[in-house]
Amino acid sequence: MINNLFEYEDEDDFSNTVADVNTSKLAKELLKSTDINKKIQGLYVWSSSYEDMDELISIITNFLESESDMAIRYACAELVVGLIRSEYITDESIIDKIKVLIDTDEEEIKFYYELLMDFLNEQ
Repeated sequence: MINNLFEYEDEDDFSNTVADVNTSKLAKELLKSTDINKKIQGLYVWSSSYEDMDELISIITNFLESESDMAIRYACAELVVGLIRSEYITDESIIDKIKVLIDTDEEEIKFYYELLMDFLNEQ
Protein backbone atom coordinates (compact mmCIF):
# COMPACT_ATOMS: atom_id res chain seq x y z
CA MET A 1 0.00 0.00 0.00
CA ILE A 2 2.81 2.47 0.87
CA ASN A 3 4.44 1.95 -2.52
CA ASN A 4 1.27 3.14 -4.23
CA LEU A 5 1.36 6.49 -2.42
CA PHE A 6 4.42 7.72 -4.29
CA GLU A 7 5.00 8.12 -7.97
CA TYR A 8 8.69 7.96 -8.83
CA GLU A 9 10.08 9.91 -11.75
CA ASP A 10 12.40 8.33 -14.23
CA GLU A 11 15.81 8.82 -12.62
CA ASP A 12 17.55 9.47 -15.95
CA ASP A 13 15.18 12.33 -16.80
CA PHE A 14 15.83 13.99 -13.44
CA SER A 15 19.62 13.70 -13.57
CA ASN A 16 19.73 15.08 -17.11
CA THR A 17 17.66 18.09 -16.05
CA VAL A 18 19.91 18.82 -13.09
CA ALA A 19 23.03 18.42 -15.20
CA ASP A 20 21.64 20.81 -17.80
CA VAL A 21 20.68 23.45 -15.24
CA ASN A 22 23.77 23.43 -13.02
CA THR A 23 26.30 24.98 -15.35
CA SER A 24 28.01 28.32 -15.38
CA LYS A 25 27.55 28.32 -19.17
CA LEU A 26 23.76 28.43 -18.84
CA ALA A 27 24.07 31.02 -16.09
CA LYS A 28 26.23 33.25 -18.27
CA GLU A 29 23.59 33.08 -20.99
CA LEU A 30 20.88 34.02 -18.52
CA LEU A 31 22.95 36.98 -17.30
CA LYS A 32 23.08 38.37 -20.85
CA SER A 33 19.31 38.73 -20.86
CA THR A 34 17.60 42.09 -20.48
CA ASP A 35 14.97 40.34 -18.34
CA ILE A 36 15.70 41.01 -14.65
CA ASN A 37 14.25 37.66 -13.54
CA LYS A 38 16.48 35.76 -15.96
CA LYS A 39 19.54 37.65 -14.71
CA ILE A 40 18.65 36.76 -11.14
CA GLN A 41 18.07 33.15 -12.14
CA GLY A 42 21.50 33.18 -13.78
CA LEU A 43 23.12 34.36 -10.56
CA TYR A 44 21.50 31.57 -8.54
CA VAL A 45 22.23 28.87 -11.13
CA TRP A 46 25.85 29.96 -11.34
CA SER A 47 26.34 30.07 -7.58
CA SER A 48 24.96 26.54 -7.24
CA SER A 49 27.32 25.21 -9.91
CA TYR A 50 30.47 26.25 -7.99
CA GLU A 51 32.19 26.83 -11.33
CA ASP A 52 34.26 29.92 -12.16
CA MET A 53 33.56 31.38 -8.72
CA ASP A 54 36.09 34.21 -9.09
CA GLU A 55 34.27 35.43 -12.19
CA LEU A 56 30.90 35.15 -10.44
CA ILE A 57 32.16 37.15 -7.46
CA SER A 58 33.42 39.81 -9.85
CA ILE A 59 30.01 39.99 -11.56
CA ILE A 60 28.21 40.18 -8.21
CA THR A 61 30.41 43.02 -6.96
CA ASN A 62 29.96 44.85 -10.28
CA PHE A 63 26.18 44.50 -9.96
CA LEU A 64 26.32 45.80 -6.39
CA GLU A 65 28.35 48.81 -7.55
CA SER A 66 26.36 49.72 -10.63
CA GLU A 67 22.92 48.10 -10.65
CA SER A 68 19.95 50.19 -9.56
CA ASP A 69 17.36 47.39 -9.70
CA MET A 70 16.58 46.37 -6.11
CA ALA A 71 15.78 42.75 -7.01
CA ILE A 72 19.23 42.21 -8.52
CA ARG A 73 20.94 44.03 -5.65
CA TYR A 74 19.02 41.92 -3.15
CA ALA A 75 19.95 38.66 -4.92
CA CYS A 76 23.60 39.72 -5.10
CA ALA A 77 23.71 40.60 -1.40
CA GLU A 78 22.05 37.32 -0.46
CA LEU A 79 24.40 35.26 -2.62
CA VAL A 80 27.62 37.00 -1.69
CA VAL A 81 26.91 36.86 2.05
CA GLY A 82 26.04 33.18 1.69
CA LEU A 83 29.32 32.57 -0.14
CA ILE A 84 31.25 34.32 2.61
CA ARG A 85 29.45 32.46 5.38
CA SER A 86 30.09 29.12 3.67
CA GLU A 87 33.73 30.17 3.23
CA TYR A 88 33.79 30.17 -0.57
CA ILE A 89 34.98 33.75 -0.27
CA THR A 90 37.84 34.15 2.17
CA ASP A 91 39.92 36.94 0.63
CA GLU A 92 39.85 39.81 3.13
CA SER A 93 40.08 42.50 0.44
CA ILE A 94 37.00 41.10 -1.32
CA ILE A 95 35.13 40.81 1.98
CA ASP A 96 36.03 44.42 2.84
CA LYS A 97 34.79 45.59 -0.56
CA ILE A 98 31.54 43.68 -0.12
CA LYS A 99 31.02 45.18 3.34
CA VAL A 100 31.23 48.65 1.82
CA LEU A 101 28.91 47.75 -1.07
CA ILE A 102 26.15 46.36 1.14
CA ASP A 103 26.43 48.90 3.95
CA THR A 104 23.40 50.86 2.84
CA ASP A 105 20.16 52.34 4.09
CA GLU A 106 18.21 50.02 1.76
CA GLU A 107 16.36 47.79 4.23
CA GLU A 108 16.45 44.74 1.97
CA ILE A 109 20.24 44.96 1.66
CA LYS A 110 20.94 46.16 5.19
CA PHE A 111 19.69 42.81 6.53
CA TYR A 112 22.52 41.04 4.70
CA TYR A 113 25.07 43.57 5.91
CA GLU A 114 24.02 42.90 9.50
CA LEU A 115 24.08 39.14 8.89
CA LEU A 116 27.57 39.43 7.46
CA MET A 117 28.82 41.58 10.32
CA ASP A 118 27.39 39.13 12.89
CA PHE A 119 29.17 36.27 11.12
CA LEU A 120 32.49 38.12 10.91
CA ASN A 121 32.31 39.18 14.56
CA GLU A 122 31.75 35.57 15.64
CA GLN A 123 35.02 34.48 14.04
